[in-house]
Amino acid sequence: MADSYKGRGVAFLVLLLFVMGPYMTLVPPAPALLLDETQKPNFVTEGTPVTVDVRPGQISQSPFMLDVPSSTGAITSLDLAVQSATMANSQTLLWEGDASWNHVDASHNNTFAQSGILSGDGSVPGYDFNNGLQGWTVSSSTYVGPYTSNACGYNGSSGGSLKTQASTTPEYATSPTINLAGRSTVPFHAWVHEGRVGCGETPDSSENLQFLYKTAAGQWTVFHTFQGGGTQTSNFQYATTLPAAALHSTSQFRIQQTTGSGTCCDYWFIDDVIVVLPPVTSWTSPTFGYNSSNSFSLAEGPYAPMHINANLPLGSTLHWTLIDAQTGDNISGFESIEGTTVHLDAVDWELYGSLRLRLMFEGLDSNSMPSVESISAGGLVKDSFSTDPTLRGWSLNNSTYLAGAVSSIANGTVHSPWYTSNSPLAGYQIAAVLQDFDSFVRHAESDPWTPISLPYSGILSPNEHAFQLMFMHNTSQPALLDEVQVTMSTGQRVHSPMLDIDGDDILEWGDPDVRIGSWGFQNHFSTGEKSHKASFGFSGLAEASAWIPATNLEQFGVSVTSENGNMTGMSLRIGGSTVLSKTLDNATVYRLELNSSEQSLLKTTLSSQGALLNNMGQGYALVEMEVYGNGIATFSNLAAPYATLTTISANQQSPLVMAANSAYRTPVPSLSIEFPFSGLSNGKLIVEATDMEFSDEVAVYYPVSMENASNPLTPSQRWLSFTAPFDVDAARSISLVRLDVQGQNNHATWLQPTGGGAALGQGDSSLVELHPTESLSIATVSATKSDITVKFRVEQGWDDEDMLTAKMRVVLDNDVISRPGQYMWSGVGGGQAFENDLVIKSVEISDDNGLIDPSTEYLAAGGALNFSIDVGYEGVEGIDAFADGDAEVQLWQGSTMVANTTSLDVDMWNVSDVAPYSFGDLTWTVRVLPLNGGDIVDESEYTRTFKIDPTAPAVIASSVEWYDHRLASTSQTVQFQILDPVLLPSDVQVMLWREWLDDVDLNGWPS
Repeated sequence: MADSYKGRGVAFLVLLLFVMGPYMTLVPPAPALLLDETQKPNFVTEGTPVTVDVRPGQISQSPFMLDVPSSTGAITSLDLAVQSATMANSQTLLWEGDASWNHVDASHNNTFAQSGILSGDGSVPGYDFNNGLQGWTVSSSTYVGPYTSNACGYNGSSGGSLKTQASTTPEYATSPTINLAGRSTVPFHAWVHEGRVGCGETPDSSENLQFLYKTAAGQWTVFHTFQGGGTQTSNFQYATTLPAAALHSTSQFRIQQTTGSGTCCDYWFIDDVIVVLPPVTSWTSPTFGYNSSNSFSLAEGPYAPMHINANLPLGSTLHWTLIDAQTGDNISGFESIEGTTVHLDAVDWELYGSLRLRLMFEGLDSNSMPSVESISAGGLVKDSFSTDPTLRGWSLNNSTYLAGAVSSIANGTVHSPWYTSNSPLAGYQIAAVLQDFDSFVRHAESDPWTPISLPYSGILSPNEHAFQLMFMHNTSQPALLDEVQVTMSTGQRVHSPMLDIDGDDILEWGDPDVRIGSWGFQNHFSTGEKSHKASFGFSGLAEASAWIPATNLEQFGVSVTSENGNMTGMSLRIGGSTVLSKTLDNATVYRLELNSSEQSLLKTTLSSQGALLNNMGQGYALVEMEVYGNGIATFSNLAAPYATLTTISANQQSPLVMAANSAYRTPVPSLSIEFPFSGLSNGKLIVEATDMEFSDEVAVYYPVSMENASNPLTPSQRWLSFTAPFDVDAARSISLVRLDVQGQNNHATWLQPTGGGAALGQGDSSLVELHPTESLSIATVSATKSDITVKFRVEQGWDDEDMLTAKMRVVLDNDVISRPGQYMWSGVGGGQAFENDLVIKSVEISDDNGLIDPSTEYLAAGGALNFSIDVGYEGVEGIDAFADGDAEVQLWQGSTMVANTTSLDVDMWNVSDVAPYSFGDLTWTVRVLPLNGGDIVDESEYTRTFKIDPTAPAVIASSVEWYDHRLASTSQTVQFQILDPVLLPSDVQVMLWREWLDDVDLNGWPS
């Protein structure tokens, strides 16, 4: 059976005519997972390019480690060259052979696998009338019925046919009902023979034979007429394709003679009426995609197109549908599409991690059904030339396509199409079955052809994004190319590459922009997303836009689908001008890939437009994509690869060099500094230190010290004393001491001359205050060593930070800047590094009797009150508070501010007030208001409410007089009645004495 699909029998005949030479069968590699190997750190000196892997959220397996001459010296200048490269992460898929077609997760519907080929059952519902009417009904059995009397009246030497005659009105036979709903291109066939002498009698003019079909509405329509009385219709094999109106769930056909002369004359014979009705013939694949539960795996990322290697006999069709395997629903826009390329490269891969493919087979009969040899995906393209390769972009020079192979008699060449991808390409593998062809490859049209030996593995350089094959006839013997298999290794480029040496979230290199996708491979739309949905609306227009490279563009591709609709056209516009227009024939899915002339036009237009957006040294222009149609359009799988190479030239005052000098130096296997390149996606960077200058004339030693430092740090009134020891070459001297205080929000720099003179502030220096009289002190330790102290404090205007670092460097008389002594505050673990939100930490209220208990509710009117207020910073213990003038503390009695201050006694404010002569509730409020920065939080305010008692308690009755005499008794009862309109006292003291015992000195009072 296989030979019949590819015509291998003919190919073998051609080979027999050749002068036999070696026939090379290079077995293509099996589907494979192509991943970059695990690498080790790259310890290099300048001038050595290394490949760095970038994995978000993970430590690089091959970081860039730059060797330095010493552990204490400083880099004074550094030049880096950085280029984007592809991290391979592709996984191919190949369905081939009976095991694939009969996979446990696949399903057959009138399909079968035989000898490795997938095909379907065809059926031909036909009526040969050898055994009566076979379900047909007749208008009158007198005039219409089966005929077996004479072999001249039926097709063949035996059997029967259908005979018609008529009188003055039409007579006919009607077929059984046939369900043709959902069918297309259904053929109809019949054998027709006109009566004649010896075989009935010849019909006269107007005694015609008609073929009719019934519409869905029940109307009969003529689709062919055989004229009587003219040239005889003898043994005529009639064939046609039924119109669409004939195809519905209750299709019927009628054979009708218009008129006649009765049963004596005017014969028509009809035989072998065949309606070619292919069954619903389909095969549904196992699940595939990047979900872990799939039967077959593809790498997570944009899907490469799927290729169906199929043989399509004349009149046969093969349709494919993509199914969301998680829901079982067809994916709108990917339904019943004819062709052998399955546009996985138009699928929004982020939505569909599990898919199925359904193939629908249709043929004229059981011997002309489509047959599938293999299906490949994930960058695997297997071409066994089952159909004309020129239809797929191959070009043949002095070569011929015949019987499933390409052959050359003399000097022939065969060029493949350019192989590109909707994902970044890393390399490829080539295998072929051929004879007397040499193989060549090139990566650009301007490149020379490079001879290769098959099988061959090729690597694309970082700025190469395509390749093409050529097969050249190399002998005087005929050559044959029977099969080519290409496996593309794809992967990812780094999205938003960046460098943060200190790990402080302050980038020394990089410029993240959501509108710019992978560096070297633009795959983001201007919205920052990898796909974009747009409704066609009333105008029938759906739009998307993207920033693409204005220069260095290598290719351009984009996919678009229409959900619940179709598309009639597509165009690209730049700067308001249309660059390209395409007509789409009511397509539901389309992949736009530019040919060489279209690519040249796009580049020319981009060049004239100029860059409107710059990122990482590359200029970008806005391209607008317009699609015409209806439904909802989804733009996806944007692919605009471009060349990358950026040079970073950093002097000793640059953030890059300063951060590198601040970094820890790995002692083994060599003194080195790690450059932790990172990004928002996997990828690779090729990094080279092209030049580095270094000085050992100054060194900093540890430990450093920071006096009065809280954790987190605050803009306290206290001065910080930052001390670091330095060792300076005897031939050099210190000219400046540099202080850097840096966080994510601000970076303040102070340069203090050692020989006197005013300090110079840079950046956000207004947020760091140097001590007015003791900002710099240098204590000599030895002839070359000194302890240098800088006294400073951070201002209230510096907002909260999660990371904050103070660094001290010295600048020598030859402008060499040392490595820093550094002190770091870190908010790792959920805390903060710097806190500037002021709070009232505590308030104590006292009166003449001492501290008022927190449970006390009433205050006597007119009483003196003292408020002892402790001010500090949110979540910070200790005596740190604001410096004079940075905040105001207020005391409010009700709605009246009674006192305020902008200075504290360390962190305290003691203030007095008097309880007024009033009645009812009265609230005292203490507020701290930042004047130079910081937020007001809940703890920035304190309130205490009392009930004011304006009256004193009084004794209004007593059971004992002021001077009273009582009879002697072992017990006496004394009663007092006390009145207070607001609150009776909880404590009463009674002074009671006995004159005869307690007044010893007889002065009228107790002794």
